[in-house]
Amino acid sequence: MRPRTRLTIGLLVLVLVVGLWPIRSVVAPEWKVRVVDRTGKAIQDVVVRESYEHYSAELSGHEEDLRPDSQGNVTFSKKVIWAPLFKRLFVMVLSATGGAHASYGPHCFIFAFGGNLQSTSLDWNGSPLHLESTIVVYPSAVPRQSVP
Repeated sequence: MRPRTRLTIGLLVLVLVVGLWPIRSVVAPEWKVRVVDRTGKAIQDVVVRESYEHYSAELSGHEEDLRPDSQGNVTFSKKVIWAPLFKRLFVMVLSATGGAHASYGPHCFIFAFGGNLQSTSLDWNGSPLHLESTIVVYPSAVPRQSVP
């Protein structure tokens, strides 16, 4: 085999290995959350939802729902994905077709809801890897209808 052919095959193998090698990314931090009402009283009768996606490595998002303990606390574990460079490039090209509304990188948000209570959301965009937050729930603007 000619040296130039060997070099070409070697480079192709190297590109394939690098392109298929999985790369680790944190998609969501470890997030400790305390849910309270406006007076600071712990709330446990709600659902706390974590929604997360790595827009540069995944084609769809994920959700996890937890219920607070008696002290109003929940802890979401750190979420990690492994995605090869080729997949990341493919996802980024697809994302770029979104134009001005395209997103990139990891994004995670949490919020609480249930009964007639809701909260605003808290966002995370890649840093830090450990968070502690308090969510304040308020009565919903839309009254809950009773079932006869």
